[in-house]
Amino acid sequence: MGSGRNRLPGPQQNTLSAWCTLALTRQVGALRQRPITQQILLWELSKSDALTKHLNQLREVRMEQLVRRVIEFGGKRADARLMAVHGLLGSASEYLVLRTGNSEKLMGMDFSGDTGWRRLEASISALVRAVFADDEA
Repeated sequence: MGSGRNRLPGPQQNTLSAWCTLALTRQVGALRQRPITQQILLWELSKSDALTKHLNQLREVRMEQLVRRVIEFGGKRADARLMAVHGLLGSASEYLVLRTGNSEKLMGMDFSGDTGWRRLEASISALVRAVFADDEA
């Protein structure tokens, strides 16, 4: 997905759902490894000023570019529906990472260890496959 340097491997299958699952699970993993980024996101949610608005706008532009590329890697044109689905799943995943800073459990899933996070990845994959099934038929 990179532009040459630090290129990460793609998914095992070259499908829309595989690319979107890979991007979403990498997003979760990356955010979990960055507690300072988590604190910045929480700060942005709790305060609205010129700096937080600017940071949010920058992140929005970069995420939209990334999601468009991921969808195009999956062989589709990034339309409003695909962008919305990916955005919803990405936002929910981001919220869950931020929430686990205060509570390690959600709906019976325990996020204090790897088991809960693996379950989340499997759930993301299942949701993405179900939602994008018609796009891959």
